[in-house]
Amino acid sequence: MKKGISYISVYSGLIAPILFVLIFTIEGLFRENYSAMQNFISELSIGNNGWIQIANFLIFGFLFFVFSMGLLREFQKRRLSTTGPILFLILASCYFFSGPFVTDSDTIFTQQKSVHGIIHGVLGAIVFILMTVSSWTFLKLFKKEKEFKSLKNVTLLFAIILTFTLIAFIYVTKVPTSQNIFQNLNGLFQRLALIPFMVWLFYLAFSIRNALTKYDKNN
Repeated sequence: MKKGISYISVYSGLIAPILFVLIFTIEGLFRENYSAMQNFISELSIGNNGWIQIANFLIFGFLFFVFSMGLLREFQKRRLSTTGPILFLILASCYFFSGPFVTDSDTIFTQQKSVHGIIHGVLGAIVFILMTVSSWTFLKLFKKEKEFKSLKNVTLLFAIILTFTLIAFIYVTKVPTSQNIFQNLNGLFQRLALIPFMVWLFYLAFSIRNALTKYDKNN
């Protein structure tokens, strides 16, 4: 890999998913009347301590955006397809704006009552769809480029996982016959759809960091 993406961008990609998951996990454990199994992550934005999750969205969105811009510059420099980084930029923006546009309680992916709730619902839908789409998009690139072939198999695994967890999440939260059955597991299925993406994002940033380190040693 020719050096193009900065270490700041790489470390933003490493820190962002760890910090995001850590914050909403700890906050979910200690928030009264909140169940990680039952409640959506965004519901942590509601109430007196809601500013913690709002800030979590903002920080993650910003760091993810920095990482995505680094990828975009690197791919442009190498004349590679920029579709993947652009999808990441859209994802980062949706995560960022999910902070100030607070959800309505128990109404993500269902009819919203407030304007900010409607916007949050749209942003959330885009996020979960693009997390899966972006994994397949990067996989297509990794198959073609020799320097990225080491990322191919792991990315394929996560693309498959993200596809199945997205389908399961949509089924549990959107299909009327399943909503009553799984209503106490909404939070679990959301996390099953989100956390694999965070792991893959960390893996991607970590692999790029290693490539940069190898480049520095050889030059």
